[in-house]
Amino acid sequence: MTRPKTPHLDTLSLHAGARPDPATGACAAGAPVYRFWNTANGADHRYTRNGKTLDLSVPPLRGYVREGYGPDGVAMCALR
Repeated sequence: MTRPKTPHLDTLSLHAGARPDPATGACAAGAPVYRFWNTANGADHRYTRNGKTLDLSVPPLRGYVREGYGPDGVAMCALR
């Protein structure tokens, strides 16, 4: 994979996903993908299909917060 010569925005269309319900985070199509952001350095993101990753990681993911829609922070819905 080659890197683009110009910066690009990290958009939903880039990830080929669907937007979850803004209030609940529920996915009408596809599976939820969760996004965690590291508040310590501001540039580190983690994506996972397991919403419990942030709670169960060993060692703990210090400085990470949930980003996304609904109470669980669903960032997007992965199309299958």
